[in-house]
Order: sequence, then structure tokens, then C-alpha cells
Amino acid sequence: MKKKTIKMSPELARMMQQQLAAFKEKFGRDAGPEDPVFFDPDADTPQPISEVKLRRIVVHAAEEAGLDPELVLAAFGFDASD
Repeated sequence: MKKKTIKMSPELARMMQQQLAAFKEKFGRDAGPEDPVFFDPDADTPQPISEVKLRRIVVHAAEEAGLDPELVLAAFGFDASD
């Protein structure tokens, strides 16, 4: 299997480490190669977070930060009309 290397900024690397730590805290083990990095925090087993739930989280975070949710959604590639 060919491996791909992705260069990360120090900030992105910290965020990925936090996400992996959240996975371990939630599921009691390290994430494996088949596990989702961005998982549903409400699920009992590792599974990808749904787009609907992710949109809700992004909108809530934008509102909490005093940002326009539509602009933030667009910045993350969401269709603002959904």
C-alpha cells in the first residue's frame, strides 16, 4: 500500500492531535486506520458524523463566536441554501 504524506501547519497538527485524543477518550482506544477522524460524538461506536449534525455544530460555533453562520458554512464548503 502506497502511503501519502500531507504537510500540516503546527496549528492543524495540534487540532488533529486533539481530535485523536477525543476519539480515545470517547471510545477507550486509539483510532485505527479504518476509524473516522471526525466521528459522531453521540454514537456508541466509531462512525462518521452526519452532514446534518456537522452543519448544526458549525452553525452553533459560528453563532457563539459572533460570526455569520452562512459565511462560515460557505468557508467549509457547505451549500448555504441547504
